[in-house]
Amino acid sequence: MFPNPIACGECDVAIFVNLPIERVEDIKRYCATRFGLDNLRMCHAIFSEKQRQVRSPLQSNAAMAAVAARFIEEENVESNSNWAAPAVNDKVFMPECMLPLAVSWRNNADGQPRVNVYCAGTGRATPEDCWDASLPVR
Repeated sequence: MFPNPIACGECDVAIFVNLPIERVEDIKRYCATRFGLDNLRMCHAIFSEKQRQVRSPLQSNAAMAAVAARFIEEENVESNSNWAAPAVNDKVFMPECMLPLAVSWRNNADGQPRVNVYCAGTGRATPEDCWDASLPVR
């Protein structure tokens, strides 16, 4: 998610997005220019979130794609349609689901058909106890 866990005193997310750790001198200049700060320190909020994500088991994107593909195949048979199964973006990271994944059609205002893959239980505390991912269908 972020190239490095170092930030200036303000924990500015722009540093993580734009400057990798190899450019630490640029990060120092950025902090000094933008905030008048000369110190670098660990951004605890972002570093902690990254560690939580790294250590948490994630839902397999292949499993999400398989459930969505099975749903689309059944819909194609039932309605004599020719929908293509959606691909799951590799940037999607969801907590591992403890229950079977479910799929349904999702109505969107933009008119593009989508399926909604959802998990009813991750075994985590609220609000991470469930999730859903909307996948466009072609």
